[in-house]
Amino acid sequence: MVLKIKNLRLLLLFIVLLAAVFIAPKITVDDSLQDWVPADEPIVKDYENFLNAFHSDALLIISIVDSAHSTPVVAPATIDSVMAHISRLPHVRTVLRWPPPFLHLKTKPGKHIKAFFVSYLPPSLINPNRPQLIQQITDILDASGLTYHLAGTGVIHKAMNEETRRSTRRFLIIGLTALFVLLFAITRNIQTVLKTLSISLGGVAFVFLFAYLFHIKFNMIMSILVILILFYSSSISVHILNHRGNFKIVFWPTVTAVLTTCAGFSTFLFESAPVLRHFGFLAIISLLGGFFWAIILYWPDTSATPSNLPLQKTIFRLEKFWSPVMVLLGIALIVIFLPFALRVRSEINPNSLLPERNRAIQDYHFTEKNVSPYVPIEYRVDLRRVNPGKLNEWIKAVYQLDKVGAVMSYLAIPIWLNPQKLGYISRDGRSGRVTFFVPVMSTTEGLALVNQIDQLAREKSLSPESVSPPTGFVALYVSVAHHLAKSFAQTLLLAFLLVFLIMFIFLRRLKLFLAAIFPNLLPVIAVLGMMGLLHLPLDMVTLPIGCLSLGIIVDDTIHFLYWFKKTSDLHATLKEAGPGMVVTSLIHIMGFAVFLLSGAPPVRYFGILTITAMATALFGDIVMLPVILQFSRVSKNAFQN
Repeated sequence: MVLKIKNLRLLLLFIVLLAAVFIAPKITVDDSLQDWVPADEPIVKDYENFLNAFHSDALLIISIVDSAHSTPVVAPATIDSVMAHISRLPHVRTVLRWPPPFLHLKTKPGKHIKAFFVSYLPPSLINPNRPQLIQQITDILDASGLTYHLAGTGVIHKAMNEETRRSTRRFLIIGLTALFVLLFAITRNIQTVLKTLSISLGGVAFVFLFAYLFHIKFNMIMSILVILILFYSSSISVHILNHRGNFKIVFWPTVTAVLTTCAGFSTFLFESAPVLRHFGFLAIISLLGGFFWAIILYWPDTSATPSNLPLQKTIFRLEKFWSPVMVLLGIALIVIFLPFALRVRSEINPNSLLPERNRAIQDYHFTEKNVSPYVPIEYRVDLRRVNPGKLNEWIKAVYQLDKVGAVMSYLAIPIWLNPQKLGYISRDGRSGRVTFFVPVMSTTEGLALVNQIDQLAREKSLSPESVSPPTGFVALYVSVAHHLAKSFAQTLLLAFLLVFLIMFIFLRRLKLFLAAIFPNLLPVIAVLGMMGLLHLPLDMVTLPIGCLSLGIIVDDTIHFLYWFKKTSDLHATLKEAGPGMVVTSLIHIMGFAVFLLSGAPPVRYFGILTITAMATALFGDIVMLPVILQFSRVSKNAFQN
């Protein structure tokens, strides 16, 4: 009978894992801004009105290299044929030589570069990206044999989608391998290793299954979630293994630890940006999924491993560090890091989200250096209210700014070229369009440039009624960065309240609760301090670092205080909880170290920050917390020297 139940458990797990393997490739991957911008943001409505009036601001620049190094030398007829083919693709509006005669460009393309401007219709009012169209254009250019560079709207987005797929798969393979090696090195028991990996994979499977069932799109932040669940779920198994596989012994601290981690992520459920709500939902579901598989594979079996984790002798050596000096060291670290923590700022640089070796980034560098900057800052002009002379003076003044490489406006387009068809006179004929082309820049640089442009408009006596506020991707990214900063502060504060409320209910002793706060405050301040000290920005990847760290670091505190409540003896507590705490911390550190292998700087930063959180949390729980408990006089034994 017991064997039959075990077989049914394994069969259920196998079915779920198999379903996840088949479903994962079918999940939509989309790294666009669409789900990062709250629908009620004013910039969204402004952007929708702009696109309704002028059709689109989506553009591509194709640079054909025709030099002595090209073999054979490119025939003009070949280029014309390729561009004609591209112009017939669905959603393409125009294909023109770059620069067109009505565009003012500071630096013209090199002599041996033939550049073309492609505009296309966006699929929605807030998401102009068309990865399939970009792929079709890429296929045409590849088949032609031309040496080319492609940059513009959707190119970075498509590359990010591909990088998300690759990094998710690569992180998962490396993470599984590292987890297997670490677990086997510690336990030397293949059965326990396989059981732990099964729980971890079961939790990861829930990420893919529920993303598919609820039509949740995958993006770069979701690839981080996969690794988080892989290693966190294994930590549940480690605490069980530390007590000979008897889940009953550690059931309640494990339940509380999972609930506090879920509480940390639940704060994202209240966010207005869809991607954050989806992230929080999948995190909670998969965390509960890992706990579910732990119950399925361990309960009520108590024979998973013949002995506890083999770290008892090593763990007891930590008692030598139980000294008031360690608490003073923790206080010193907080004092050092706190000023830097207050310097954390949100900033997004789209190009930093990809490795430098990525073809899209290389094409971007080539295009900006040899052809033109191509990111548009768009302005809508009321033709009934604006003074054309003052408007022209403003355009010339903006054009002189260092960051502005080109300008195109309805004033420069002859009537016979039909500016309405080109998208520079609105459909109703009441509005004109002015576009300043700038390099890809961070949101801080973009906001500074927009402020300069607005200041020039005021100097030229252009009223907000005659020239609308800027729109386009620069403005959208600035809006997202502002929203990220606001979300970070709100979610972290709410996470503190929820996590510590659960801990208080679990501990039900005020002294123990107060003792738990300081060791868990240190890692959060250390992480924020590192961000401020190293100038690591708060962006789309590092946003969850605060709630994530807080939700995970309290787990070891909960296990330590659970055993302390039972024994009131620090030595006995260390014996029961210490090995599990050390091993789970090592697992988390190794798991987050996987991100250091990423070519994208924000992902590497995320790895550095989470490793910092796990290391300082272990120091706080296993060195500082015992000293604090001794100070609070709730321990019946003295320090071990």
